[in-house]
Amino acid sequence: METRNEMLGNRKDNKQKIASISKKIQESIRKHRKEELSVLREQIEKIRGINKGLKQLIEYTQWIPNMKTKSEKNKNEQLTAKRLSIVKVATDFYKKLYTETDSTLSVEEEKEIYEEEIPCILKSEVIKAIQSQKSGKAFGDDKISSEILKQSSIEICRFVTSLFNEILVTEQIPTQRTKSTIILLHKKGDKNEINNYRPISLLSNLYKVFSKIILGRITKRLEESQPKEQAGFRADYSTIDHIHVVKQIIEKQNEYGQMYYMAFVDYNKAFDSLSHSYIWKTLEKQEVERKYIRIIKKIYRRTIATIQLEQQGEEFGIEKGVRQGDPLSPKLIIAVLEDIFRNLDWEHFGININGSNLNHLRFADDIVLFAEKPGTLQTTLQQLDGESKKAGLCMNLTKTKLMTNAVKENIVIGEENIEYVDEYIYLGQTISINDQYSKEIDKRISNTWKRYWPFTLKR
Repeated sequence: METRNEMLGNRKDNKQKIASISKKIQESIRKHRKEELSVLREQIEKIRGINKGLKQLIEYTQWIPNMKTKSEKNKNEQLTAKRLSIVKVATDFYKKLYTETDSTLSVEEEKEIYEEEIPCILKSEVIKAIQSQKSGKAFGDDKISSEILKQSSIEICRFVTSLFNEILVTEQIPTQRTKSTIILLHKKGDKNEINNYRPISLLSNLYKVFSKIILGRITKRLEESQPKEQAGFRADYSTIDHIHVVKQIIEKQNEYGQMYYMAFVDYNKAFDSLSHSYIWKTLEKQEVERKYIRIIKKIYRRTIATIQLEQQGEEFGIEKGVRQGDPLSPKLIIAVLEDIFRNLDWEHFGININGSNLNHLRFADDIVLFAEKPGTLQTTLQQLDGESKKAGLCMNLTKTKLMTNAVKENIVIGEENIEYVDEYIYLGQTISINDQYSKEIDKRISNTWKRYWPFTLKR
């Protein structure tokens, strides 16, 4: 496209070349549309639905038409369509994002203490981890797909088990296993704004197998630390649990004429901001075996990444945050959040339910705070903001919202006045002060049409 646009400036001399390039572009568009329809057709035949197909198409889309960039001379924002410039903007953004700038978040020296003996990794653990890999997912730089691993699991099991046990003993991670390729998925908002994309790390499938084995070994310890308020990334919990609780609170408080104040807390890039040193301290507090902590440390200390669009950017190190796409990441983030909340003395805060105070709910990093008075909510928000910053997490105060059935008194965090709303999309469902289900139904119908029409128009 760039080459054709440059040639259009001199049509006479480049007439044949323009025609040739235009033909190739049209062929590529037709091929792309054919592949899209093929993916959707396959999913319809398999499961009689298109949701997985749509997700697959979105996941592997790496084309960003334009990107905002700042001129070095006048610092004004400009829109660029140049492919190399877009890759550079993305690389510079994430290189800066993943650089640790807080010198107070230092790593403490390890003390020599008695350690539990760690059992060797078994072939059965390797087979189980391989078979649990999801099919149809993009792979890392080693080009080994999960399908290949599954089909050859019996043949390679002995070699892979030996390799993993060597890592377990030596605590040395091969560099190729810690490298990741980052693709960008648009969340919402301006598509030309790099901040509106979610980075997904494409990792070596062999690394993910090893990561799942370590995860399986530390999950029990981490689960023992989790309270009922946390429903994210946990077996036997779902979004429905918390959505139901929030709706019930609104309904019952309104029914009995009781006041409620709620804060829907939004963190700015929570996965990408966690302090590594805080993670290690958290794992120690939650009594994860020190050998596993050291191995996870080694993984993150050696992690390098590149941005992959149509072209690949330069490599950079990861000094903070957890990788979205790594099996360990979800458990690490809910472990850190649990440590944050343990430092908050909120026993007497919240809404009284059958003699017990409910002051918050967590679904991973989606947090709702409850209070009966605005002053209490202000206090809990301020305290949560302060403790979160110690872990590297910063509240997005423009996206954090308040809801109440009472007087909307000002609640200020720092110098930011937090906005009150009458409805909020919580865990994908509309929550409103009047709890109107009709709005949620209308939203779902609208979303269905938005997904359907783009594919009918392409035919």
